[in-house]
Amino acid sequence: MVDQQMMIDTPKTRELSLSKPTPFNGKRFKSKKFLQECILYMGINKDVYDTEPKRIAFILSFMQEGNAVVWKQQFVQNKLNLDTGDIDLPTYKEFIDEFQKAFKPEEEDIDALDKLKMLQQRNLTAEQLVTKFKLLVGEAGMSNDSDTANKLLIEMFKEVLNPVLVQKIIQSEKRPTKIEEWYDKAMSFDRSY
Repeated sequence: MVDQQMMIDTPKTRELSLSKPTPFNGKRFKSKKFLQECILYMGINKDVYDTEPKRIAFILSFMQEGNAVVWKQQFVQNKLNLDTGDIDLPTYKEFIDEFQKAFKPEEEDIDALDKLKMLQQRNLTAEQLVTKFKLLVGEAGMSNDSDTANKLLIEMFKEVLNPVLVQKIIQSEKRPTKIEEWYDKAMSFDRSY
């Protein structure tokens, strides 16, 4: 009797009704946005998409047009075990790696570097500039995980920042030595400028 009562009182996990990801048509420049939408949706509904096969199936279900549907069909066909009727899915990470390899935007990192070289603060607030700069740094595949990389990012940031702000930061009481400190100082001085 207790077991039945517990089963009745246990609420069924419900999916939150948010906007679902935009179906993916295989256009490479849309692949990152598509994956972000899927991951965000599944993250919010993590109690529903609580296994790797469910997450893989969710992403595949939105690959409905163009090259995406062709890739999905080939992927599923290669994973089907006709003897058992089962599908032998890879791990979620392996699936994401396969997806990204298949739909990686061509020369995305080079385009991002070119955009970084052209970026200037002009009428942007420091906060807007920092957001754009960080986005392009990420797209270019750069990081600040070493001293050299950190110094390079600082030099690049100084090039895009308005000279008046660069001067204020350099002359500040405690000169920043990390790129994150440069972002913070730039935004702080820009607000008071």
